Amino acid sequence: MNLCRLSWWLSVLILSFVLSEIIHDDEQNDGDSNIQDFIILPNNSAKAIKEAEYAVKELSKLSDSGIYESLKLKSIIQCSENDGIFHYNTLLTLELESPYFKSGKAYEVFKMIVMLHKEDKVKALAIDEFPAMDEDVIEEYYIRKIERKRKEREESFRRLEIEAYLDADDDGRDDTNSKPRFVIDDTFSSDALESNGGRTIQELLLALDTQDMQKRRVKDSEDNIQHRLSREKQLLIEEQQLVRFSLKELYEIVTEQIEATDYQRFRARSLLDVAMSSLPDNNR
Repeated sequence: MNLCRLSWWLSVLILSFVLSEIIHDDEQNDGDSNIQDFIILPNNSAKAIKEAEYAVKELSKLSDSGIYESLKLKSIIQCSENDGIFHYNTLLTLELESPYFKSGKAYEVFKMIVMLHKEDKVKALAIDEFPAMDEDVIEEYYIRKIERKRKEREESFRRLEIEAYLDADDDGRDDTNSKPRFVIDDTFSSDALESNGGRTIQELLLALDTQDMQKRRVKDSEDNIQHRLSREKQLLIEEQQLVRFSLKELYEIVTEQIEATDYQRFRARSLLDVAMSSLPDNNR
């Protein structure tokens, strides 16, 4: 995996070097050979727009934090093409916008080249200079990325648990002691979750939701309702007991001179506050 990533970055660096040489020659040329090699395209042409959109889309993938996803195409300043030895090249000068440029500007201009290999038709992007972004915002993007990955990981393990239940037999599924345990390691990838026909978590849950599980949920709900009703009944009894107390006794409940429940102490304090607020203000 690291070798693939290294080779990919080397390819980007090589392409960027080639682009810088092309741009340098184009700027230093006195007006004949290199410039004539490139054919100027209208900025509003279908190809110019298509290649510019591709360039911005590919550039948005080239930041580890994901901050390049904030880059948007504002305008095409110049577009030209030429037929190279190995590639069909499209040279672009683009104005990109982002609220997070390190310079503080809303728009910046970048030169890049889109290369289409003549044989395998593989497309590649090279850029003369990568956008410099605000470091504080980069850190925020990193934090968001980590949080997003954490949620994806949790969702993946949720899927694993559902799949394990679906694969278990009925006896194992009903036995809480047979609930599968999973070893979490750094090699885990969501790509390994393509079993069960690639079904979504919602589809897996539908398959898992048997009549026995539905009956169990109904019973849990009924038990919860009964528990709440029993609790509410107890609170009503405690509230009725407070009616018989005087303000003096309510004060003694608050100060724990009289034995009472936590709920009664809370209510006694509220009743005292209401009573005190209704007293006339002698300072008026």
